[in-house]
Amino acid sequence: MKYALVVAMMGAASSAAAFEVNLSMEERLDYRGTVHLQDLLVGDAMRIGNDHTCHRGSQMYVYGLAQPAIVSKWSTTYKAEIKPGSVVSLTLTAPEEPNRSNMEVQVLPCEAFEVWYGAAPQHFLPVSDINGFTDLRSLYASEFFQSLPFE
Repeated sequence: MKYALVVAMMGAASSAAAFEVNLSMEERLDYRGTVHLQDLLVGDAMRIGNDHTCHRGSQMYVYGLAQPAIVSKWSTTYKAEIKPGSVVSLTLTAPEEPNRSNMEVQVLPCEAFEVWYGAAPQHFLPVSDINGFTDLRSLYASEFFQSLPFE
């Protein structure tokens, strides 16, 4: 009986003392003073990591709350340029030793960002092209990608 009472009191105390996370991901990033991709104007560009791209159906998007990244020695990064209509053009930057594995274009389902970060539909910007190619098949068929070693 004493054990049940202690457990009940601990449960009540832990839920009453729970710290509330009452800021959205966007509000937390704004607090840090970080510029997001969606903050840029037409013609502006920012380097982003390759883990900020996603897809809905066959359309590729970039997570608009992506923050500036540095060129990586190990994985691909993108120069993301804002075009009219809030569309993004991506330019790949290869790592020091590019191969087909570390140059792979990452495209998670956009729903993953919605679950992980609480992203809303307005946080996704459509991608018009990567290195001037308008689809993944053409990009992978390009001379550059075909010349990459398998690892």
